[in-house]
Amino acid sequence: MYALLHSTTTVRQEAKIKQLNHVEQRMPRALVLKDQRGWDIIPFSEILRCEAQGNYSKIVKVCGSIYISCMTLKSLNIKLNQEGFIRVHQSHLIAIDHIRRVDQSGYVVMSNQTEIPVSRRRRGDLLKQLALG
Repeated sequence: MYALLHSTTTVRQEAKIKQLNHVEQRMPRALVLKDQRGWDIIPFSEILRCEAQGNYSKIVKVCGSIYISCMTLKSLNIKLNQEGFIRVHQSHLIAIDHIRRVDQSGYVVMSNQTEIPVSRRRRGDLLKQLALG
């Protein structure tokens, strides 16, 4: 019974993602999120960071608005990687343009003063992307 319920949920999630991908093809410079009321269209330039929350992701805009998406951080990383975002931690994807400080203790400070951890494994990629290393 659990396997059947789990596969049904997965099929539903895959259908939602397919539908979102179709809409995003028409809006190539924005992330499109669907909720019960309609569609939220978020230009990439307005996204500050994304944070994993299990199989969901929290998307934080520059203005402070927060969206919860059924997309995993891995799928967001695929969409946002070529748009000026970098994965700095297993749980964090950030906009490069909003990095204000790279701290030696393993954190980056974003434009809204939020400290985001940087994993040791991804630190080299971050420094390379910022032309600091």
